[in-house]
Amino acid sequence: MGRRMCALVLPHVSQAEEPRAEMPVVLPTLFGEGYGTYHLKPEPFLLSFLIHTLVLIIVLTSGTYVIRHRQQIHQQFTTLVTDVGPYVLPPAPTKARGGGGGGDRDKLQASKRSKNVREGVT
Repeated sequence: MGRRMCALVLPHVSQAEEPRAEMPVVLPTLFGEGYGTYHLKPEPFLLSFLIHTLVLIIVLTSGTYVIRHRQQIHQQFTTLVTDVGPYVLPPAPTKARGGGGGGDRDKLQASKRSKNVREGVT
């Protein structure tokens, strides 16, 4: 008996057939297909690098200044924060009742809750 072999059958594509239209590329620069699309100059990158370097130097310098002068900063900050004298109310002749908004002056009173809501619904 002869051996039977299973052959994979592929559709035959002739060279004369036209290739299918390609799908438009979405976000070509994200997938690295459009590197030649945008003409870039090195000056903006250099300017960005210099600005970021300058900001980093300012942050580090201000940090070292705060560390070296922490006593003076602490003293100025505590006097600024603890001086609440202008905000304290003068003593009242009767019992102090605090502040408040004084109401919203609506023409209609707020609706009252029903008895079931006050007791809770079970």
